[in-house]
Amino acid sequence: MISVRRDSPVKKIIEAFEGRDTITFGELLLITDLSATQVSNATKKLRDKGLLEHLKINGRKIIGVYRVLQPPEMTYQNEKGIRQRKKILDFLRETGRPVKSLEIEIQCGLTKGQRNFYLKAMLEEGTVEKIGYGTYRLKGEEKDE
Repeated sequence: MISVRRDSPVKKIIEAFEGRDTITFGELLLITDLSATQVSNATKKLRDKGLLEHLKINGRKIIGVYRVLQPPEMTYQNEKGIRQRKKILDFLRETGRPVKSLEIEIQCGLTKGQRNFYLKAMLEEGTVEKIGYGTYRLKGEEKDE
């Protein structure tokens, strides 16, 4: 399994290979809208992981044409991200009430940037919901009256 960021060049390369056995460097440039350096670096990472290789004809490597050795399984979260989200979810469960984002930041030991990043991601995936300015709760919890 390969762990990638949502908008990383590696992810774009992997997505470009979907349904293909081979692809050229030029096709990768057009499909992914990445720079030549980004495509080169991303394909090197995938080759180093054994997921991709240069196409070979009669034992000779054809530069700029790639073949998928095994389709990678992608995960978008690293272990730290999973732990941080778990902290936030556990805190929201423990409190059992809507919580201000600053309180989440302080109680979970996050920076403002981390707090915003994880809360936005959790909103998008539907695990938490925003019920007011800077106020969050677990998805499906009843409103306090």
